Amino acid sequence: MLALAPGHSLHREQLLELLWPEMETDAALNNLHKVIHAARRALEPTLTSGGSRFLLTQDSVVLLAESLIWIDAIEFERLAGEALRSGDTGSLDATLALYRADLLEEDLYEDWASLHRERLRLLFQRSLERLAGNLEAANDERAIEVFNRLLTIHPANEDAHRRLMKLYAARGQRHFALQQYRLCCEALLRELEAEPEPATVRLYERLLVGVPEVAPFAGEVATAASADLPAAPPVAPPAASKPSRRSLLQLVVPVSIAVAGVTYYRLRDRTPPRDAGPQSLAILPLRIEGATGQAESAADGITEELINSTSRLRGLRVMARGTMFAYKGRTDALTVGRDLKVSTIVSGYLRQTGETATVGLELIDTQDGSRLWARRYSAPAGNLTRLQPLLTAELETALRKTLAGQPGPQPVRSTTEDATSYRLYLTGRSYWNLRTPDGFRKSIDFYKKALDRDPNYALAWAGLADSYGLLGWQSGLPRDHFPKARDAAQKALELDQRLAEAQTTLAMVSALYDWNWVAAEAQFRRAIELNPGYATAHHWYGVHLAAQGRLDEAQRELGTALDLDPLSPVVNLNMGYPAYYRRSYGEALGHFSKALALNAAFAPAHEDQMTVCALDGRPAQAASEALEFLRYSGQQVIAAGVEPAARRGDYAGVLKTWLAMAEKAEAGEYVSPMIPARLAVALGDREKSFAWLERALEQKSPQLVYLAADPRYDELRSDPRFAVLLRRTGLTLK
Repeated sequence: MLALAPGHSLHREQLLELLWPEMETDAALNNLHKVIHAARRALEPTLTSGGSRFLLTQDSVVLLAESLIWIDAIEFERLAGEALRSGDTGSLDATLALYRADLLEEDLYEDWASLHRERLRLLFQRSLERLAGNLEAANDERAIEVFNRLLTIHPANEDAHRRLMKLYAARGQRHFALQQYRLCCEALLRELEAEPEPATVRLYERLLVGVPEVAPFAGEVATAASADLPAAPPVAPPAASKPSRRSLLQLVVPVSIAVAGVTYYRLRDRTPPRDAGPQSLAILPLRIEGATGQAESAADGITEELINSTSRLRGLRVMARGTMFAYKGRTDALTVGRDLKVSTIVSGYLRQTGETATVGLELIDTQDGSRLWARRYSAPAGNLTRLQPLLTAELETALRKTLAGQPGPQPVRSTTEDATSYRLYLTGRSYWNLRTPDGFRKSIDFYKKALDRDPNYALAWAGLADSYGLLGWQSGLPRDHFPKARDAAQKALELDQRLAEAQTTLAMVSALYDWNWVAAEAQFRRAIELNPGYATAHHWYGVHLAAQGRLDEAQRELGTALDLDPLSPVVNLNMGYPAYYRRSYGEALGHFSKALALNAAFAPAHEDQMTVCALDGRPAQAASEALEFLRYSGQQVIAAGVEPAARRGDYAGVLKTWLAMAEKAEAGEYVSPMIPARLAVALGDREKSFAWLERALEQKSPQLVYLAADPRYDELRSDPRFAVLLRRTGLTLK
């Protein structure tokens, strides 16, 4: 807000009104103080005391120090104005290089950002149009790339489609020119419910009969007759200058096919040969168009299941859910695909019109922007369950068809025929993905309701296993959750032995609760065999290997998980564990900082940074990270208690206060015994640490599996009791 405000300043009352209009003044002020503190830390991570250089408060005004900051949006606006006035190609290039995405995409529905976003987007569009025209006039090949970029933000720009058709024809790529006409027809129908203009239709007809449209680029000799595909036979011109909707949709042929009661529309595919070798895919979360009620959880659930299913295809690297949902709301599929360095990307929407729901999907080649495959499916809005197996099966078939080296058909994952059960399952997944104890508990309620209606719904059993497993790790007595996770995972596998998710959860229970390392190893390997593209299996297996001291193997598995899920904070965090276990603290901190760059409020990363800073001889920074961890993990009472010591950089004082408060809290609520055990060992109190570790052993605390490798317990290793603890857990380093 400050970056976009005139003078980069706002009165405190303006901020309260913009950010928390419905909140009482005192509560809103408290929020504002927290936000200012967090923003200062984001701007100056090493700030420990004293005033911020960048984010200032003067009387009742909050402002940015204008002389010390540079804001890309403001600079883009200035450069765009100058470039559009001059029309210089170099200036336009430099301007567009600043525009990497829409302004503040994480705040799409905030009124205060929308006007700025639309103004900048319009400047971006005008700059693209001007640059494309310059390059086109200069016979520069880059004109094609710029026009395609323009169409990602304005798909119904018919003039851009027409000019691309001419440019492709000039290069002898008539098949791309004809494909562009198809894309134009579909975009106009989808965005405007309109048909192409007569000029576009005439151009298409000339291309069909092989008439050269424009001169080729300098140095090229090409006509439609020498294009990759043979020229089509002459066709009679339409009777009217403006053809009917049906004649325009001759390349979007409606074919009504009854499949499990679902009507869908087939679009002709472009399936050019692709180079053999590893292929990669990203699936954007479905956009919501005109839908209400449960539409968002349904769209997210469909997207997640498409990701999980396609990741089983051999030879195909599919980006994981965590990374793809970071792009939720993005419509510039090509830009996202190129950011992620994938060869193909799936973009789609869920649209609800009255009682009918429609899902549209398209598979796009990120190298040239061409559409490889597209489908549109319709079903009753209250019965989307019929669509999921069809969507999954058809997308997998299209991927095998368009990407080299794919095996034959694989069975579709088991689902349910009960529409209500399906909706309950999708709602459960949406709560599970919050990754909070409360979210896990709510997801369990929805999974159970889904299973009450369909006890043979394997995916719901797998979801139940996931929720119980992570509850056992995060909160509550392990014996209250891990056995339930094991039972649910085994039930899921009885119903569908191909579910890598259930196999992974079973491996996690074997490792963290049963301490059966042989079984865990076999189950992790089986999960990866079932689905080599399932990032969580590689991730959890990598953490399991690291705990056993198999650090090179762990590095490989975690690296695979990171390739599949590069924007996951927890995968980036755990990628630093092998270095941490080697006592390479600088390298470990590098990975931890990447996790925080992805999510500054990611509490586990602050906790790990606290530990490493303390071990590396930086107590003041460790104290600061301890405070951040407690705040972001929701432990506000303890955070308030340790704050005075943290402000002084007194790490020992932080630990003493924290330990005393944890021990007091333990009398009235569940506190993992591993927390006071770690605090005590950091304070050098061996006796108290061993007492808490003994209690952790009685409760089978899952964090005990890291005892052998974790450097924070180095102070205890010379004590004979430590070796006894390791033997009782079955832990040895390899």
